[in-house]
Amino acid sequence: MEDDTNGHVGEEIELPTCYVMGPDDVDGEATQNDDEDGEQDEDESTFRLSVDQVNVPLLEVTSISSIVSREQKYKSLHQICREGYIEILEKFATQYKEELLNTFNNLDEKDVSPLHYAVRYTNIDIAQFLLDMGANPNVQGPDKMTPLQYAARYGGKKRSRHWKKGSYRSFDEEEDEAEMFECEKVINVGETVALLINYYADVNAQDRYNLTALHHAAIRGNNDAASVLLSTSGIEKEPRDLQGSTPLHLASTYNRLDTVKLLLANKANPKCIDIDERTPLHEACQEGNVEVVNAIISESEANFSTDFVKELIQKKDGEGNTSLSIAVSSGSIKIVELLLEYGANVNSKNKHSVSVLHCAARTGQIESVELLVEHSAEVNVVNSLIQTPVYIAASNNNVKVIEYLVNNGCNPNIQDSNGFTPLHIACKEGNVEAVEVLIAFKTNVDLLDYDDRSCLYIAALYNKPEVLKALLENDKCNGLISVNDLFDNLPLHVASKEGNVEIVHLLINAGSDIDKKNEDEMTALHLASLNGRVKVVEEILKSDRCAISDIDEDSNTALHIACTNRRFLVSKKLLEYGADIQSRNVKKWTPLDCAASVGAYKCVELLLESGAQIDPLDRSKTTPLHLASEFGHEKTVRLLLSNGASLKMEDAFGRNALEIALLKKNKSVVKALIEYPDWKNAFRTCLTPLHKLRHKVPETPLRLLIKTYPDLVETVLDSCITTVENPEKCGEKKVIMNYEFLDDAYLWQPVEKEVKNVHGITYDVVFEYCQVDENAQCEPFLSTYHKNRRIVNQNHPFMIMAEEKNRDLLRHPLCLALVRHKWRKFGRYVFYGRVFLYSLFLVFLTSYLLLEVKHSQCFGSDIDPKTDPNELLPPQNMFKTFCHVGVLIGVILNILAEITEIIRTGIRYFSFDNLMDWVVCILSLYIISVDTIFVPEKDCSRWDVAAILITLAWLNLLADIRQLPYLGIYVIMFFDILLTFIKFALIFMVFVIAFGLGFHFLHTSHDPFQTPGDSFLKTTVMMIGEYEYVDIFFPGNENDPKPGGMSKVFFGIFVVVMSLIVMNLLVGLAVEDIKAVQDQAVLKRLVMQAELVLNVERHLPNFLRRMLSTTQEEIRQKSTSENCLSWLLSDIMSSSNIIRNVFEFDEEPDISDILTQQRQTQEKISKIEKDIKTLSSASEDIKNILIAIVEHNEIILPDEEYGFNTSVS
Repeated sequence: MEDDTNGHVGEEIELPTCYVMGPDDVDGEATQNDDEDGEQDEDESTFRLSVDQVNVPLLEVTSISSIVSREQKYKSLHQICREGYIEILEKFATQYKEELLNTFNNLDEKDVSPLHYAVRYTNIDIAQFLLDMGANPNVQGPDKMTPLQYAARYGGKKRSRHWKKGSYRSFDEEEDEAEMFECEKVINVGETVALLINYYADVNAQDRYNLTALHHAAIRGNNDAASVLLSTSGIEKEPRDLQGSTPLHLASTYNRLDTVKLLLANKANPKCIDIDERTPLHEACQEGNVEVVNAIISESEANFSTDFVKELIQKKDGEGNTSLSIAVSSGSIKIVELLLEYGANVNSKNKHSVSVLHCAARTGQIESVELLVEHSAEVNVVNSLIQTPVYIAASNNNVKVIEYLVNNGCNPNIQDSNGFTPLHIACKEGNVEAVEVLIAFKTNVDLLDYDDRSCLYIAALYNKPEVLKALLENDKCNGLISVNDLFDNLPLHVASKEGNVEIVHLLINAGSDIDKKNEDEMTALHLASLNGRVKVVEEILKSDRCAISDIDEDSNTALHIACTNRRFLVSKKLLEYGADIQSRNVKKWTPLDCAASVGAYKCVELLLESGAQIDPLDRSKTTPLHLASEFGHEKTVRLLLSNGASLKMEDAFGRNALEIALLKKNKSVVKALIEYPDWKNAFRTCLTPLHKLRHKVPETPLRLLIKTYPDLVETVLDSCITTVENPEKCGEKKVIMNYEFLDDAYLWQPVEKEVKNVHGITYDVVFEYCQVDENAQCEPFLSTYHKNRRIVNQNHPFMIMAEEKNRDLLRHPLCLALVRHKWRKFGRYVFYGRVFLYSLFLVFLTSYLLLEVKHSQCFGSDIDPKTDPNELLPPQNMFKTFCHVGVLIGVILNILAEITEIIRTGIRYFSFDNLMDWVVCILSLYIISVDTIFVPEKDCSRWDVAAILITLAWLNLLADIRQLPYLGIYVIMFFDILLTFIKFALIFMVFVIAFGLGFHFLHTSHDPFQTPGDSFLKTTVMMIGEYEYVDIFFPGNENDPKPGGMSKVFFGIFVVVMSLIVMNLLVGLAVEDIKAVQDQAVLKRLVMQAELVLNVERHLPNFLRRMLSTTQEEIRQKSTSENCLSWLLSDIMSSSNIIRNVFEFDEEPDISDILTQQRQTQEKISKIEKDIKTLSSASEDIKNILIAIVEHNEIILPDEEYGFNTSVS
């Protein structure tokens, strides 16, 4: 914007402000355009106009819209109403009447309307103008306050001034303000209130807190407004706010004397009560407003009667407090005197039986106490806790009150509900002067509370050394040092427990018995050690070093107790004073046992550095390592192991540290134990659980680990593999596989061992491990650990992996190597032999059936049934007879094998594979047993059986092929996909039945659909694309009816639903499953192959089985190239693959996969860093809060090992 007026472009000048006078100058409420909170806002404290608007006559101001926006106009409107420039407002409204007509009720950012501003600053001409222009007199502003409430609360007196005519010069010119403005009159807020009422403002409107205009006037003592309001017809003179307070309540509370008189003059009820049942007199007494109290009493006496005044004075609030008790609590002597003059009851009590004298004793105002006693107040009155006024005075150290009350007959020996006397409470609060006064008045110092605690005990408990000194200096209190409480604790015990060092020093110097024990036979040193009071421990040991050997009822020394409670600094201090590091308690635990059981790492480290025995045995042969493993203290376990703790040692139940950790499911401890270099010793032990077949077998740590933490098994298996690179042959690598823990059938031997139980000594079957020579080589026993080889097989780690569905473990190189070893030694010979025999049986069966069907008369021409069959049948050749005999021998051998398998495996025999074997054997026996001579001509059912037989026999070969290397994976994949189809078969059959019946009804004349069965079969065939559309819809026979339109529609729906959707769905399911099936097929075959070699192994003679078993094997990487056949028969169990897995020679992943993995890892690290920062910040905040709490309450922490010293002197 450009303007040449006086060259002042865009400058702003400030108009002089109008001064507003509050109704009461004493209250300091005269403001210079201040906000309610006394803060000035630049946008609202002054009204700013640009120079080019002020330098010209006001009537010539135009184009305001070009200077300020619409929003700024409205803001300027609020500012004008606040500052009181009526001429500007009139001109503003004249030029923009249409635009501003509906904006007079708009609220600004503080929810204040123009009318609110006008009445608040007593700009009555502005208010008149706004109301004339249609402003709403009941518009709600902040806290739902109306302009009337604003005026009553904030309005005051104001000198109204106007610009002189023609005074429109620039403010740059010097001119006296008095010459520019002329003062017309002083406006009272009552005029503003009256104006609003005349414009129908609601005098009974309530704001958010249910305050009316009369409430607001009472709060501020605005008598002018209150007078106008009270004279208005229809006003409620005693309205209630949310607290139930009337204007009289509020005027009494805020000491508005004139307003109180005005309200009382207008018949306000002095007995009105709020929600707390408090009267205006109660409020005035609470605030100590003497003149208001006097006004209420005098006006009530004048308007009512003396009896009314007495009732008013005796009236109690919701807590049962009278005006007198409230006045005494507030400390206003003049009000107390005034109320007593009108006969206030000095012995009244509230709901808690607190009397007026109790209140006076609490405040410590001796004048109030004297007044009450002079007016016959009862001095031995008790409250609900049986506390006398002297008790209250003693708790607040009001010495003069104590002296006065005792001198006037108050008994200082009355005990409260806890047995506390005034002397007890004075000792607890540390009020030395009160203690001295009470003792001087011959108070009974021997009185005990209901826990048998003396006053000296209380001083020691609450760490009041000055009080304790005062008591010890008095001869009457000398005996209290040896008085114990209900639990036989002396003052020294409790002071030691709480860590009150100065108290302990005073008591010891006063002759307290350091060796005295409480009911738990604990000394002061024990209690100090229990709670980590280092300085107290040192103080006691300085006085009596022999106290370090004292024991409690469980034979624990102070060192035992300190270690059990993780008190490192106390333990260190005790060791410095010569504590016995090998002492044992009733459990035969040393301090190291105690520290290990709770995971006190620093204590364990300290004890080991001080020479503690690393593997002491308790009554149950438990070592510190056992205890740390049982309770899951990983760091302590690692510390003990690094200092030579033995993994071989077993407790009384035959468990070592690893087994204990596994049984207690302490994973971190298990991991620490198996990562220890000497981990093998932990695995050369076992438990003896009862097998599911009611036989006892060894439960080794490896077996427990497979069942509990299979992810940690890989660590163990990795440790059983040793890699060796041959420097002589470049590139040749070999690995040494240790099968000691994986194949241990010959490494355990059952023995009978004494077992102690509640019934005496019995013998139980346990297992001992074989001898291990100095080269860590095992010497196997001559037989397996159980005679029943079936049980041995079921307890094999391979079978446990299969039962627990931990198939990934079977792919570990060590497991693959063991399966490979057994496979190469005996498994493959048995397997390939079985495959060869079954293949030979298939050759005989197939040849026999082919010869039979070739010469069968069932498929020849018609023959007279009376003809001799021998003449009709072709001659039997030698090959057919040979095949016949071969099939018979194969069937007999298979049946014998299956019967043997039933006897051997029991109920586990019954499976689909074995069922197929029986079906093939039975059908084969049927085929070769029936003589074709006696088969009637038309009965060819024998060939139906033959067709089923030959199909099943060849399919049954897949059961063996699936265990072959390379080829077996595809067989397993086929069966998995077949299982997926079977799951979908029910839905598939519904579609077939639905469309099959539909085609049957629509094409009954067509041969393929004449019967429902044929229709179902034809529908199924049509799903693969064999529609025969021409034969169905264009039959060659003209006599056959042609299908109608519905048939074509139905056919089209069939093509879409069945051929396109359903078939594609089946293909999709199969394709989707292929990847998952392929991933699992190898592992499934491993399980089958592992079961195969184990089943073959258990049929071997014992000498052969022992000879073929080994605990160690060396596998070399083959350097020669493999031929096609070896590649075809190789798989993941080949030596090259095993070594590749060991040395991690897998193909390098794609670079994109590496980048993706790195990005994901980085994201996880970033998230962890953020979490750590958040936790660190929260921890620091908590630490600061705790320090603040400790410092505020003057607490001394039990140990400095918490990371920061918060002792407060």
